[in-house]
Amino acid sequence: MGVSLSIEVTVPSHVTANELVAIGEQCCTHEDVEGMGVGEALSWAFSDAGGVTMLSTLGVTWNAINTGRITEL
Repeated sequence: MGVSLSIEVTVPSHVTANELVAIGEQCCTHEDVEGMGVGEALSWAFSDAGGVTMLSTLGVTWNAINTGRITEL
């Protein structure tokens, strides 16, 4: 089964974009991470259990919202 979700991310004011990008770069499976933005960094961070842990440690929170698309396997 597959479920389509949207994730609303809340970043505390003390967390910088550079910190988020650094986490994304660590989680990225590609060698070329030059020019990575915050959105891409968060996507990579959420693809890795260690990235999720690092975000949580910084106080980043998130809420998954079901977008209504469910597929059966």
